[in-house]
Amino acid sequence: MLAAGLSAVVLLGAVTVSSSAFGQKKKAPTKPAAASKADVAAGSKVYMANGCSACHAIGAKGGKTGPALTKIGADKKWTAAKLTTLIRDPKKVTPNAKMPAYGPDKIDDKDLKNLVGYLHSLK
Repeated sequence: MLAAGLSAVVLLGAVTVSSSAFGQKKKAPTKPAAASKADVAAGSKVYMANGCSACHAIGAKGGKTGPALTKIGADKKWTAAKLTTLIRDPKKVTPNAKMPAYGPDKIDDKDLKNLVGYLHSLK
């Protein structure tokens, strides 16, 4: 009898916990914070140091081999995650990409974050 009563209490507790969680609303995912001016400036330096402008144009400056990046920050499809993947392994995003991969040995994680912040600032 004690076991049956204990089972009922455990079951009642589980129902109470699960029903209270059921009524909760999920929070909408938050957008990453915009890069600071210092991060954007650092990202611009990463862009120049890695020769990105040899293939990509921003405004009237830069190459024409790759797509222009003048307003890439205004294009909602280019999330920070997608840009990061594109830079690290371009073929994962665009299978016929001619852009070389920039692994951590070429652009470390902090510089990559700043570069992506810089690209997002281009509107």
